[in-house]
Amino acid sequence: MSPATDSEQPPRLALYGDASDLIGGRLAAVDDATVRRVDSMDALLASADDGLDCVVCAGASAVAVLDGLRADHETPVVVVDETADVTRASRVSEYRSTLYVPVSRVEDTDFDLEAAVRELVADWWTESDSRRRLAALESAREGIGILDADGKYAYANRAYAAKYGYESSELVGEHWRVLYPSEEVARFEEEILPTLEREGTWAGTAIGRRADGEEFPEELSLALLDDGGHVCVLRDITDRQQREERLQVLDRVLRHNLRNKMCVVQGHIDDALRVTTEDAVREPLETAKQEGEDLLRLARKARTFHRLLDRATLDHAPVDLGAFVVDAVDSLSVPGRDVVVTTTDDDVAVEADPALLKAVLGEVVTVLVEGSPDGGTVSVSVTTGVSGGATVRLSTPDSSLPSYEFDVVDRGEETPLYHGEGIGLWFVRWATVLMGGHVDYDSDAEALLLSFPRAGTTDDGTDPDDA
Repeated sequence: MSPATDSEQPPRLALYGDASDLIGGRLAAVDDATVRRVDSMDALLASADDGLDCVVCAGASAVAVLDGLRADHETPVVVVDETADVTRASRVSEYRSTLYVPVSRVEDTDFDLEAAVRELVADWWTESDSRRRLAALESAREGIGILDADGKYAYANRAYAAKYGYESSELVGEHWRVLYPSEEVARFEEEILPTLEREGTWAGTAIGRRADGEEFPEELSLALLDDGGHVCVLRDITDRQQREERLQVLDRVLRHNLRNKMCVVQGHIDDALRVTTEDAVREPLETAKQEGEDLLRLARKARTFHRLLDRATLDHAPVDLGAFVVDAVDSLSVPGRDVVVTTTDDDVAVEADPALLKAVLGEVVTVLVEGSPDGGTVSVSVTTGVSGGATVRLSTPDSSLPSYEFDVVDRGEETPLYHGEGIGLWFVRWATVLMGGHVDYDSDAEALLLSFPRAGTTDDGTDPDDA
């Protein structure tokens, strides 16, 4: 059982049977509200269930008290023995968290019983806290290892050892080099560990080696300890890497192979249209041609989105949102449509990637235009947010774009039951989030809202200089 109170509070004590007579009020300095006097084992166990930090009992009751408590509780026990029985003292010492004190020792003026009780309880608190921390480490899905200043494992939880094909006990005392191929050992010694020493932390990927010699990709987070050792948090990213490889192949097939094949199909359709004049034949061919062109446009759009989103780093910069939106909208080609932009009088600089932001604005306008009747006006407004950021609101009257298109994107996943018709809104969401913003949909006004943080603020919208 865990301690009933924390180390800042007086311990909760139980005086069992004749213990109060033997100690002669020597625990009077402890607040009376924390002391219980119990006369039966049932009452003692009930008190332990409610929460106790220490039990004080007479020597004659010691074995019964310890046997009864230890069935379900690890509560510390102080035995005050009126006979100074050596056999009893030896028996008491076999139990954890106990203190054996002859009554003659209690009566010595240089002995502070209260201090001894507090020390015993404090040790139990510390031990219990350590056990809880260890239990948390052992139950963690991530591998957690602690290495000493010499690079040898002082601790490795089950998950950490298992990822390398070992038991925890097999790794303790071993050097970290046994878990890596020679090329990675050199990289650790020449690059990673010097960075850890210099900066105090390091995070990245490496190639580990299991006990059977199999190598696997891993993600590591290292943190330097005060004694020169370090903590390592490990994740096996084999599954993630394989998913990424599959996605890359599928992405290439869909964007490249499909595009090329569709161009061939389009060519054959054009050839067929040139040699036939029958409406019954031309009509399905023209439908197929239109569908093919739509598919090619989708492929080109996906390629553009991939190029914008897959850059190693974004070109974040302060952007005057009002002026930027005006210029971006002016550059759009929207035949037969008016796009009206209104901006706040205040200049609002937000943190954004200009190329990505321009593509986002263009895509939202395209989505709204395609989902509304011909001739409708697209309204774009820029307003200042409460936190100092800014919001771009885009809408068009009589939009026929169903709200579930936005619901699917907001939910963050597509299913056979809930899915959208394209990738435009997905791109808008991904890109806006990458720039530190977020996307909302006002279903009543059928308006899409893109919110961005003010330039120079932290993720929560506060100025770092004010922290």
